[in-house]
This record gives sequence, C-alpha cells and structure tokens, in this order.
Amino acid sequence: MFVLMSQIIEAKRDDCNRIRDKVITYPYGHRLEGELLEFRPDKYGYDYSDHSFKGLYINIFLKNEGAPPYLGNDKEYLLQNPGAEIHPAWRYRKVEVEMNWNDAWLSRKDCDGDYNLDEHYGFKSYINSEAWIKIAMEGKYKNEEGRECRWEYFVKIVAVMSHSELRNGIWYRSDETEIGPAIWGNFAKTGEFKKNTCANIQDEQYLPPIGTGQGRF
Repeated sequence: MFVLMSQIIEAKRDDCNRIRDKVITYPYGHRLEGELLEFRPDKYGYDYSDHSFKGLYINIFLKNEGAPPYLGNDKEYLLQNPGAEIHPAWRYRKVEVEMNWNDAWLSRKDCDGDYNLDEHYGFKSYINSEAWIKIAMEGKYKNEEGRECRWEYFVKIVAVMSHSELRNGIWYRSDETEIGPAIWGNFAKTGEFKKNTCANIQDEQYLPPIGTGQGRF
C-alpha cells in the first residue's frame, strides 16, 4: 500500500508538544510574545488547531508583524495605531480571506522543542515536504461608473520535490509533467480561479495536467 512520506513522519511524532498542552506560545518579538496559543481562533483569525484562517487580509500581515488586529473600524484603528494607513495592505483591509493548510505547511505541534509550531518538520526546507495551502479571497469595490463590483480569487499552492525542474516560470516533474506556475520560490500553483463582475472575468481558471492533488510533486 502506498504511504505518503508525511504519514510516516507523523507516526514518529508521539513525543511532541501540542496546543492543548498549553506550552506553545507566540514567538519572541511578537506583540503577544509569551502568550499561549489558544485551541480556538485567535484575534487575527487564525485557528492553528484547525489548520485554518478566516478573517481580513490585512490581519495576516499584522499578525506576522506583531501589530494589533484590525477589526473593521477605520477611525478607531487609526486613532489607536496612527500611521497604519501607509501600510501596503491597508487598501485591501476589507478583503475577506479563508485559508487551509496541511501539517507540513504549519503543524499543530512542536516536535523540535522550541515551543513554536513546526514548519516542514523533518525536512531542511519545504522541498519534498508535501506541504500545501489553499487560499480563497473575495472583496468588492466601486468602478469609475460608481457600480459596485465583486471579485473572487482562489489558489492552491504546493511545495515542489527535489527532482522538480523550473523552466520559464513553470515547475515540471522529472517525467516532464507540468506541475504549475512558480510562486514564492520552491512552490507551484496547482489550481487558480478568478472572477470579477466588472472586468469580464467569469470563472477564469487554471488547472495543470497533473491535477490539484498533493503528494505527487
């Protein structure tokens, strides 16, 4: 029976710290440094126990930077955080985002003893880790005619394998099968969907010949 490498590694992770053990904290330098990760969604929208994020686009960056989360009230946020309007993501602050990922992308556990959630555990980098993440976004804006426009975007991103080859911005397997366009270095987009009610983009999508599944790259 075929067994994924990630399943083998997971079976060896018996002596690991878990969120429910109440020892895993936000990392050094973070605004919440020293506070325990909760076994539920945090103030930014991350639910680490569920491998998911549901919240506003700007909070992805604010969380990583250790800044207070944006809760939707511009006046109140700018009053408490002057200068936030120059943040590169501020113009997209109302964009709604949902993300899901697997254990190789960001684990629920700490198995290396640093009291932070593991990334690509068992590997030096994401290469060969079989990590993947799915990102869905949607938002609205008014065009030059004052019409309200709605848009949607979805992408699935996977880590490539060491035998993968990058050519002209596209990752390929060793058997020449196309994986998908390169993104973020050693990652490929294996599925992409776009829709915009005001830009004549209706259900535009990209699917590579290999399909969107993980563990084959």
